[in-house]
Amino acid sequence: MPINFQCLTLTRKSGPNGCTALCHLPSTGRFPDLPDPDYAGHYRELDAYELIARVTDWSQRDHRVTAAGVCGSYARGEETPDSDVDFCILTGNPRSLLDDRSWIRGLGADARGDGPVEDYNLVQSIRVFYGSTEAEFGITDEAWAQLPIDRETASVINDGLHVLYDPHNHLAAAVAAAAKILR
Repeated sequence: MPINFQCLTLTRKSGPNGCTALCHLPSTGRFPDLPDPDYAGHYRELDAYELIARVTDWSQRDHRVTAAGVCGSYARGEETPDSDVDFCILTGNPRSLLDDRSWIRGLGADARGDGPVEDYNLVQSIRVFYGSTEAEFGITDEAWAQLPIDRETASVINDGLHVLYDPHNHLAAAVAAAAKILR
């Protein structure tokens, strides 16, 4: 059964870790800035699917983000309990997201591990833990998805890229081009 919200339609399915949907939003259509406290007043742990939904919501609201996607095992529906969640975040100014990392804590109050930036040429990566959920945020500019795309980018895309937010079709065009390059 499809789940519809804002710019994204997802198909409900069961994954190997027992989750039944790629992500969800509450009826308000957006998440609060902090996770809801549980009955004891402690913040509950942010799971991978809720993190994906929060990144979707944040990317739509943050003017610096031009497109966002989830990559790898979560995009393919092959995640395991040990899988990290890989995000691709396109922006007109990568330094703005790399230097001001307040958005990381805005996704979950329990964010930790906001360590050094890992350099992958066109993509700069930040690894963060939300409870036991590990996320890798790959920050890059629009050139990463600009046509024609290179074989390395096509390989990443063909390994699994699910578009979360893409109002100008940067990622959609790159996905279509990648399919022609390596298939």
